[in-house]
Amino acid sequence: MKYILIPLLITLNALAGFKVEIINSEGQEMSQPGFETTQKAQEYIDKFKSKWGRDAGWYKEECTGQTGTREVENDVGQTVTEYNCPATYTAEIKDTSIDDFNKKVQDAIKQSIDCGNKVIAHIGGMNISSGFTKEEIKQVFQIKPNLMSYLSGGSIDNARDEIASIDPAQEPLIDQMYKDSVLAKIDSCKFDWTTL
Repeated sequence: MKYILIPLLITLNALAGFKVEIINSEGQEMSQPGFETTQKAQEYIDKFKSKWGRDAGWYKEECTGQTGTREVENDVGQTVTEYNCPATYTAEIKDTSIDDFNKKVQDAIKQSIDCGNKVIAHIGGMNISSGFTKEEIKQVFQIKPNLMSYLSGGSIDNARDEIASIDPAQEPLIDQMYKDSVLAKIDSCKFDWTTL
């Protein structure tokens, strides 16, 4: 069984993220990520849309997909026909905050599982270098039976709490140096969930 607990110390502002998805007049798909607000994404569209194609509106020449015509008077007093044409590009603002957050969580979980595996290898190396027998190694892990599940599942904070709660005076196989070494290994690789 694997245990991964994710402390959710995240503000909504930390989740903000938007991108603009564009299909230009030639049908090319483009994407511009990295906007903190929809207003900034809209400013980007307003600034660059003329490079992607023509806006929807009334034009003096016919166009594909026109939705109507109207007669207007031009600057010299002549009546001319204008054509209501659709935009030749699309630009859509997409909220990427949940996708971005989910990617960060997946990366953090992977880092936590990798850390757990490093700690398991570290403990194994310490057990071997201490000259423990197979029976003594089993005894070490029986002291805190959930420890291996926590480590292999990436629940590093729980594993750390388990190790920290061991009293070397009560456990002849684990001295303070052993305990401190495992805690240091955990601290060297664990993910700081407050940075998510």
